[in-house]
Amino acid sequence: MLLLIGVNEFSEEAEFKNPCLFFKLSEVFCEYCNYCQDADLCRDELFCNDEKKWLCVCGHEYNKDLLEETLVEILEKKSIAYQLQDLKCLKCGMVKFDRIKKLCSCSGKFALGQSRTEFLTLVRTLRNLSVFHDLPFLHDMASWILSKN
Repeated sequence: MLLLIGVNEFSEEAEFKNPCLFFKLSEVFCEYCNYCQDADLCRDELFCNDEKKWLCVCGHEYNKDLLEETLVEILEKKSIAYQLQDLKCLKCGMVKFDRIKKLCSCSGKFALGQSRTEFLTLVRTLRNLSVFHDLPFLHDMASWILSKN
């Protein structure tokens, strides 16, 4: 089928790229029925509805303040992990242990494990979620991080 439209099956154009960002919140528990699910806050119908309510499959509403605290905690942990990450060799994977050498002993270059663009994409996604779902504390924190970068 791809050959009919002039695309090689192993080319980069043939790879699936999701057009929508996603953010999965793991193990969301309903206090009423104890149902546990992983929720995609960007695309899940129970979380992205016209009423701006986060609903369980049983129909009861989740505690939005508790879930916002969880999201803020995730953002704090991701921010700390990004700031404290080590430089690793792109060639052999060794961690840079001194500040003098510019190249690894295998002559590979050092780079961050998580790039700045990946981290900022996550923060922007959380800020956009905070606007859409009306989460002011998460919005303040994500906006502050973005203002510093």
